[in-house]
Amino acid sequence: MILTLAVMVLFMITVLPNQAASAEHTTGSHQSPDTSFFYSPGDLLQMADEYGEKGREAYIRSRWTFDLLFPLVYVSFMAVGISWFIQHLNYPPDWVGYANLLPILGGLFDYLENSGTSLLMSLYPDLVPGLPLFTSIISATKWLLVGGSFLIYFILAFVALYQWIRDLIEN
Repeated sequence: MILTLAVMVLFMITVLPNQAASAEHTTGSHQSPDTSFFYSPGDLLQMADEYGEKGREAYIRSRWTFDLLFPLVYVSFMAVGISWFIQHLNYPPDWVGYANLLPILGGLFDYLENSGTSLLMSLYPDLVPGLPLFTSIISATKWLLVGGSFLIYFILAFVALYQWIRDLIEN
């Protein structure tokens, strides 16, 4: 758990800021489908247009380099952490044992979003019918799963800490 926490913190401190600056420089926009909780199909098409050909190429390259690694980092951090906290709970309900699957689903939806936006960016201005809508729904689902995973992570951490302190006081 400590290793995944360290990798996540290092990634957030070193890689993410550099990646964000690089993405804004190469696309010419501070907007990105990956960082938007929800975007409409029209918003996505507007981003593709504003990026221009070079920006779209850079966006696709980023999805299949940096953004192959980042989901592995945050999924590992959350799935390992959630599993660790569950193991340290006193009498957890049965359903809690499946909570570590939520970040894995979030990572899968992240890869689905990357695939959809990459396809859209590579074909733009030609369109695959329904792809902008599909991608925007996938993106919102990804954020709900990732956000829910972080929420579960911190709730379980709080409960495990509370139980640990309570056990120390009682013993």
